Amino acid sequence: MLSRFSSPLRWLAGWQLKCLCQCDVLCDVGALGGLACGSAAGLCAKVTVYPLDVIKKRLQMEGFQYGRVVVGSARRYHGFVHCARQIITYEGVRALYKGLGPSVLKALVTTGLHFSTYEQCVLVIRRLHQLTLLT
Repeated sequence: MLSRFSSPLRWLAGWQLKCLCQCDVLCDVGALGGLACGSAAGLCAKVTVYPLDVIKKRLQMEGFQYGRVVVGSARRYHGFVHCARQIITYEGVRALYKGLGPSVLKALVTTGLHFSTYEQCVLVIRRLHQLTLLT
């Protein structure tokens, strides 16, 4: 469910960065520009959505009795807000960002590559379109 919010967030953040970098949104930023803007968008989206993802995962893990014993906590949650309060109260705000490093690394690479690939494909299509208009 969170992935539905993450993708538009990544797109919006990348588009905003692209607009700040140049006056004409439609000009070519190049492969490295697309990679940089995509990576920044992935970082912004991941850091924004990650606490919600941690809460969701805690709620999903609640049903597995064995998993809760191995992790070391056997808390019962009554909903999303209760889970968030319990995490912040007993583990602190930093607990909402446990495991953020590998997740951010993945987001930087994948979103950067998506943006860069998309930009290069749009560039190729534009050039092909211009060639067909000239002939």
